[in-house]
Amino acid sequence: MEKNRQNSSNLAHNLTEMIVLDEEKKRKTKLTPYQTYGKQCVSAKCDSSKGLVCRDINKSKICQCPSGNWFWYSNTKCRECPPNWIVSNNNTGCYLVSYTELNFTDAYQWCATSQSRLIEILNENIFLTLQSIKDFSFNLTKTYWIGLRETGPNENIYRWVTSTSTFSNSNYFCSGQPAHTYNYYFQEYDQCIGLYIQSNTSSCLRDSTCSNVLPFICELY
Repeated sequence: MEKNRQNSSNLAHNLTEMIVLDEEKKRKTKLTPYQTYGKQCVSAKCDSSKGLVCRDINKSKICQCPSGNWFWYSNTKCRECPPNWIVSNNNTGCYLVSYTELNFTDAYQWCATSQSRLIEILNENIFLTLQSIKDFSFNLTKTYWIGLRETGPNENIYRWVTSTSTFSNSNYFCSGQPAHTYNYYFQEYDQCIGLYIQSNTSSCLRDSTCSNVLPFICELY
């Protein structure tokens, strides 16, 4: 009988411990985690370890990078854009338009020494961003080097030179492009790609001889 009472007591004690642990687990689960970029910060704090702060955006409190030349870098943290560089309208990119004219290889090296790369238009959002930032002050009917080139003469296979991913969206090319023109002066085919500025709100891609000297666009990555 005594043994049964002891077993019942132990069972009740263990059950009580389980209930306490379960309540503690529920309490911790209910704790709202830190919010990330673009999320509301009314009931939860922004993740300050990523540099985020709670800002008033269109009458809503949203986790954003600090005001000024800061941007949301690679979906991981806030990063400061260097002086004279431009933060995109959606605060997710940092760019520099260089009006110094260089050939493709030298432009690539110039960006690399600035801890950046020739811009890679990896999705439509980036392509639209380039057409919406007035601060770029692009020269109309001018072509700017980007980080894209053909893998070989007339192969019609294009690759981003830094990320090495393949480019396949032919809708970005200007009408009649790529032309694959042979440049007799440089004795090479047009294999490098630039962003051609058609108007203040329209641009497209066109090929050019890699030895041509053109302005270029760098991006932090």
